[in-house]
Amino acid sequence: MKGSASRMAELRRDPLSGRWVVVAPKRATRPQAFARSQIREDTAEACPFCPGREGLTPPELLSFPSSRDDPTAPGWEVRVFANRYPAFLPDREPRLRRVGTHWKTPAFGFHEVVVHGPDHRGGFPSLGAETSGKVVRAWQARILAHASHPRIRASLVIVNHGRGAGASVTHPHSQIVSTPSLPPLLQGEAENIARYARRRGECLLCRLLEEEEREGVRVVLKEEGFLVVAPFASGYPFELLLAPRSHQPRFEEIEPRSAEELGAALADLFGLVERALRDPPYNLWLHTAPHGGRGPFHWHIHVVPRVTGIGSFELGAGIPINILDPTEAASFLRSAHPQSPEGQGCMIPGRGN
Repeated sequence: MKGSASRMAELRRDPLSGRWVVVAPKRATRPQAFARSQIREDTAEACPFCPGREGLTPPELLSFPSSRDDPTAPGWEVRVFANRYPAFLPDREPRLRRVGTHWKTPAFGFHEVVVHGPDHRGGFPSLGAETSGKVVRAWQARILAHASHPRIRASLVIVNHGRGAGASVTHPHSQIVSTPSLPPLLQGEAENIARYARRRGECLLCRLLEEEEREGVRVVLKEEGFLVVAPFASGYPFELLLAPRSHQPRFEEIEPRSAEELGAALADLFGLVERALRDPPYNLWLHTAPHGGRGPFHWHIHVVPRVTGIGSFELGAGIPINILDPTEAASFLRSAHPQSPEGQGCMIPGRGN
């Protein structure tokens, strides 16, 4: 394969999170071995997120109306409501209590659901730039609402796509979780970015993106405002990082045009993933700057297709083992783009090229 890297196992450190991972490509065969069909188990007839069943969800917090000319179309394209089974609740005061040698506190925070359009089967690739942009704007609006609470420190957007990624409902949707403390991964990223800025006087993620674009071999998509790469220290096969090419600390403050461009980039990205890996389960999480923080940050999105399991070493040591070199993963995903024949180099023409 053109541009393939060494087959020797390596320990690699991700400068963004500080996490160490093992890349051991000899433990796998070819990227095609990861492709598999996604089995969808529930039906539209029983889905609480489909049009006409709005009464099965908690009260609507935000919605974007449908722009379709079809009079039979539902009145909304994107809906937001509180999670019926929340991990965090805003009516719980975060008071720390000691119980013997243990500490506990009520799980204060916000936990909401964003439904991505009325189509029970319509993921990002089929939404189109306009509706995907509305999903992005819904994320922004609710993060801003949560950030106004004085106790909230962090907000994450997450997507669990498919049963193998932890989804309990097939209908495409995301969740927004806001908490009074920083999750360890976000805290680690914020600390590493701040440390690099103090030492070098520049943004760590900006430098990483510049190096990846210059080298090219791990670039998967290049859009006008965004870059998608398979990180050098990927912990999982086909792990991806999407980030704005210009320095932007807070996702919730991006301009409306950038929100629509991000929606288009997500549609492009998951179109590639669906074609290359036959719609695998995947997890997505979005990291934006901690609320109220003054340190440097650069918002970004992580995507992990769930094409392999996690073993005891990963769980026991906290060090992922990736059996596919990120360079090969990027090459395989690029080859799935309909406008990028195999062998055309590292770049896929995106909307901005």
